[in-house]
Amino acid sequence: MRAHAVGLRDIHFQYKPITAAFDYEARLTSEGLVLVADIGGGTSDFSLVRVGPKRARHLDRKGDVLAHHAYT
Repeated sequence: MRAHAVGLRDIHFQYKPITAAFDYEARLTSEGLVLVADIGGGTSDFSLVRVGPKRARHLDRKGDVLAHHAYT
């Protein structure tokens, strides 16, 4: 893997709807719950995520991702 070649060791991948929820979160001033859909090219992915400025400060966000499902 090329990431290892440049020295990265701890590599994680994220579903696009979860990444989109965290990007949206950067503009929030209060806590909330978002449902994000990525519909396209053969699959549709949905994620339900807790978001907010207090949550954004935490590195471990596993508890904030309430659901994720991909339909093919």
